[in-house]
Amino acid sequence: NIQLVLTALTSRTRARILGLVSLRPMSLSELARAIGLGVPSVFVAVSILEQAGLVATKRKAEDA
Repeated sequence: NIQLVLTALTSRTRARILGLVSLRPMSLSELARAIGLGVPSVFVAVSILEQAGLVATKRKAEDA
């Protein structure tokens, strides 16, 4: 949906995240450090980007 994409890109934070992950895959904590926000805020921003189809996320399995 074009509206989701446009909405996702209106945020400076989401645009910065998109730029960073276009260079290489990054964890939420790496993104949080790079842009100076907490992980919960980055999680919300990444979720919006994912809903818009601009990023895909992958969860790491916990070590046993």
